[in-house]
Amino acid sequence: MKDQLGATPLIYGIVGAVFALGAITGGIFTTLTKVPLRYHLRIVTVAILMIVVVVFTIARAHHWWVVMSFGFIGGACMSLLNAYGIGFIQNRTEEAVRARVMSTFNAIITVGSVTSTAIAGIAITAFGVREVFQAAAVIGLVILLIFGPAVLKAGKHYGREELAK
Repeated sequence: MKDQLGATPLIYGIVGAVFALGAITGGIFTTLTKVPLRYHLRIVTVAILMIVVVVFTIARAHHWWVVMSFGFIGGACMSLLNAYGIGFIQNRTEEAVRARVMSTFNAIITVGSVTSTAIAGIAITAFGVREVFQAAAVIGLVILLIFGPAVLKAGKHYGREELAK
């Protein structure tokens, strides 16, 4: 961002803080808002779509304030995705294996984060920052188009058990 958009180190830090503020805001929203289970997978799908839009917009940003504004939205969407996605896993996993499933899930996320950071660094060196962000957005959209319909279809039945109560 400093090289591409002319941001100072202070602005770079503020942009990161605004992303964190978005994540905190999303976390507060998920804590204070009771959303029926049947909407959780829809929220996850829309949050992923919004993250794709945010990443693509940041890749095309002409000024650091665009990155900051969309970073806030991205932070909020990441909180929604984490809260409702993990909630889905916990609700659908049997009590006897829940700890192992969550441990495995956390390991996958950690390995994925480290691996993707390394791959992104190599790709940015070879192709450039904007190009890698655009490619990431396209890959995210393709994955969403492949798996999104199945998630939404499965989501029609998820949470219906709460209606029976």
